[in-house]
Amino acid sequence: MNRLGHVGLALLVASGGAALLGLPLFYTLWLCAGAAAFSSVPDWDVNWQRHRGITHSLTFMLAVGFAVGVAVLLALSYLLPRLPFVAGRLRLSFLGAFTAGFFPAACGVGSHLLGDLLTFSGVPLLWPSGRLYSLGMFKSSDLAANVGFGLAGFAAFLLLFFLK
Repeated sequence: MNRLGHVGLALLVASGGAALLGLPLFYTLWLCAGAAAFSSVPDWDVNWQRHRGITHSLTFMLAVGFAVGVAVLLALSYLLPRLPFVAGRLRLSFLGAFTAGFFPAACGVGSHLLGDLLTFSGVPLLWPSGRLYSLGMFKSSDLAANVGFGLAGFAAFLLLFFLK
C-alpha cells in the first residue's frame, strides 16, 4: 500500500478502537493522530535493507510500541512536575503514561502490517521465520484500494469526531 492507504487504514483502525472503547475526545484524537503518524514507520526500511523484513513483523510492532511508551513515560515524568498548570489537570499513572505512547505507536505499525497483509506481497509477521503471510486481495499499488482505505479512514475519523 502507499502512504494514503496506510494513513487511512490507521485512522479506520484507531477510530474503530476508540469507538469500541468509548474513549473521550482527547484520547480519541491522541490515538488517531499517533496511529496516523506511526503508520508509515515500517516503510523506513525501503532505503536501508530488504523491504518487508523485520520492520513488517509483530516483533517490530511491539518494539516500537514499547520504545514510544517508555519515551512518553520518561518525557511526562520529567515535564509534568515542572509544569504545575498542566500537572494539576493531567493525572496519569506510570501505566497511563506508558500506554499513551504504546497504543498509538503499536496501532499505527499494526495497521500498516494489516494493510500489507491484505496485498499479494505479504509480510513476515512471525519474523525471524522467513514465511510470508498474505491474504492476496490486491496489489500494493492498487489505486482503488489505497484511495478507498484513505477515504474510509478519514470518513471514520470525521464521523467519530463529530459524534463525540
